[in-house]
Amino acid sequence: MPTAFLTQELVEDTIDEMVPIIQEMIADGTTEDRSGLQIYVADLAEYLGAGNSKLANRFVGSSNRAAIFDRVAQSKLDISLRSVASYSYDVRLCVRETEDTRYYGSVVLGNIVVAASGFQAYYDEMVCGMLAYKIQAKMKEAAHQFEETEETWLP
Repeated sequence: MPTAFLTQELVEDTIDEMVPIIQEMIADGTTEDRSGLQIYVADLAEYLGAGNSKLANRFVGSSNRAAIFDRVAQSKLDISLRSVASYSYDVRLCVRETEDTRYYGSVVLGNIVVAASGFQAYYDEMVCGMLAYKIQAKMKEAAHQFEETEETWLP
């Protein structure tokens, strides 16, 4: 999938579509007493090319610990960008450096990197996966629309 379709606007729109789902998780008690989620989305290809890889940074919900969740989500994002791997329970001890968070919860899907913090780590990872796959689907939809309207492909 060409990264030309991985845009900040597409990512922001996708997060907007996910906000009601995240808010419902908070409201129905799924996340117990955790009422906010910090989300980061980045483009792995841009990161590897030394470009500005961050596409979105959003806090959903409310919490007096938002600054802490921001630092932890940023650490999860950094780990995944650096290791080119999802930061899950299975690999968390293998890729961590001294200053990294010990909490897992990020997903790498192609060039899409999503990290989150604020819920339990397994819910952070679940939301990251949902968001990454939704972004990928929207990228495929954009590529399909492009193919239908243009006779040439992007370089």
